[in-house]
Formats: sequence, C-alpha cells, structure tokens
Amino acid sequence: MSQTFSKSKQTHHILIVEDDPADALLIKNSVQKIWPNSKIQETKSMWETYDALKKSMFNLILLDLNLEDTLGFSSVSEIRKLDRNSSVVVLTNHITDLTISECLKAGANHVAPKEYIGGDMFHDILNEHVKI
Repeated sequence: MSQTFSKSKQTHHILIVEDDPADALLIKNSVQKIWPNSKIQETKSMWETYDALKKSMFNLILLDLNLEDTLGFSSVSEIRKLDRNSSVVVLTNHITDLTISECLKAGANHVAPKEYIGGDMFHDILNEHVKI
C-alpha cells in the first residue's frame, strides 16, 4: 500500500520524548513528512523534558511510555504537572486496555502502538491531536 501524506505548510512545535535513538529518528522523520516546517525538539528523559516544558510551549508532545527515569503512566502525570494545554500522544510497544485506560486517566489525549509510526494511522492521529 502506498502512503500519500498531504504535507501541511503549518508550523507546529513538537516535542518528542523518546530514549531509544532509532525510535526517536523514526518518529522525527514521520513528523517531518507530515509537517516539513515543524520545529521539533527531542528529549531522552523526564529530566530533559521538564527543562524543555519550562522553556517552550508545544502544539503536540509525542511520549514514549517508559523512559530511564520514569515508568508507565507516571510519565503522563509528570508532563501534565507542567503542561495542561499541549496534546499528549503516548507511543508504546506494550499496549493493553489497562495501559490505554491509565494513560487517558493521567491526562494523555491518545495512546497508540509504536507500530503505527510512519503509517496512515499515525498521520491521522497526529492531525487529530495537534493543537493549533
């Protein structure tokens, strides 16, 4: 199946919170295909994420659920302590009904499996949740 993404000229400020370099690159490349003019900032830990959230506002936060310094749903809660406005899309390899439920309760806007990254579903999820 060939993927056709409509590239938007809008500029979004996106925060990618991902500690795996390969996943971070895949996410970044996927975002740039959708929004080539986006300003993308990357962090690898919750500590770096705190710093980024104190200095900037984001239209969208793409969050790996398990980081070196936080695990699971607490990552979402920690982000929501500093940022109540940005959309948070959780990306995880371990998606279950409990994961989805707990992430949404903690303040995530959406939870998606990492296997969606780069595909049409990922494109749709980002467009649905980016704050303009």
